[in-house]
Amino acid sequence: MDAEKLAAQNTLEQVLRRVSVLLAPFTPFLAEWLYQELRGLTPANTRINADNQRKSAFDPRASVLSVHLEKWPVAKKTPKKSDVMKIMDKAREIVALGLAERARVGIRVRQPLAALYLSPADYNIIGDVLYLVAEELNVKKVLSDRKIAKDTVVLDTELTAELKEEGLARELTRNINDMRKEAGLTPEDKIILYYDVRQGQNFQEFFSRWEEIIKAETRSSQIHFGMAPGDNFLVHKTWNHSGYEIGVGIKKVS
Repeated sequence: MDAEKLAAQNTLEQVLRRVSVLLAPFTPFLAEWLYQELRGLTPANTRINADNQRKSAFDPRASVLSVHLEKWPVAKKTPKKSDVMKIMDKAREIVALGLAERARVGIRVRQPLAALYLSPADYNIIGDVLYLVAEELNVKKVLSDRKIAKDTVVLDTELTAELKEEGLARELTRNINDMRKEAGLTPEDKIILYYDVRQGQNFQEFFSRWEEIIKAETRSSQIHFGMAPGDNFLVHKTWNHSGYEIGVGIKKVS
């Protein structure tokens, strides 16, 4: 689990903890169950204090054993918009414009694009969060262009062979992860991936270039080319991608 996922989980933990306290007067048993589940989290997946006792979300000096012993949260006045909030508002606005432009030209978000162009004014506002905008819109870089009007965006929609290949890899990864969900696998479960190409050339060369990334993104310990008729897969699918017809099967690692 990387730092970003851990931060997201810690945020979710605090939200659920606050919800459990707010629910306590109305649904006491549900609230207590949720609170105790949160107290039971381990150091491997969330924050924990030195003596391994969960701390209160509202009183960091106390170790509270029940949701019904928690202090009621105090409402805070809504602060004025900070510079950070203004930057994020502008970033969200640009992302919305970029997504609308993708929809207009019919290019899905999973297909990487080379660049997004902004006016110098917009570019300067979101300078500290350009990487977030690039990630949300799946573009390689965000650039400033004086020809672009403020509050508008222009996408570079030219799809090179490299970008198409990356898009194919992402599409396959998404489909394989959908197969994992269909099989009822957890994120911790590893799989063996089998594939076969019924139409299209040089797919094995493509797969060899992206093998390590596909392994990591789909939690695959092995990838095999070819499938026997009697193979007993958890899930087996056939898809058409960018001129290829690809059969994919997955098995759970024992």
